[in-house]
Amino acid sequence: MAVKNWPLPTSLKQQRGFLELAGYYRFVQGYGAIARPLTNMLKKNHFHWSEEAKAAFQSLEDSLIQSPVLALPDFSKEFVIGSAFISRVLNRQQQSLFTYEKELLAVVFAVQKWRHIC
Repeated sequence: MAVKNWPLPTSLKQQRGFLELAGYYRFVQGYGAIARPLTNMLKKNHFHWSEEAKAAFQSLEDSLIQSPVLALPDFSKEFVIGSAFISRVLNRQQQSLFTYEKELLAVVFAVQKWRHIC
């Protein structure tokens, strides 16, 4: 419920706080695309709310509270975690790389992000 009641950020610090919270739940499919207008606001002198950014904020909120992954498992039954998801927006230079180079970037990013689990 805390995510649903999260107020619209009014400062860069609050915006970063929301994105850090949402970033923890990156299993949301299409997270990078949904959050792009919000992450673009973190650039220097870009913090202003547009209709696109408000829609992205609302969409991200809705995605976070509707995901079945947030439901607690029934510990009296056996369950298996099948996969993990991580998402990242590529910058212009990275977008121009060959596919195999992008795949290598994905591996490096995943290892850096999940190194504490390995």
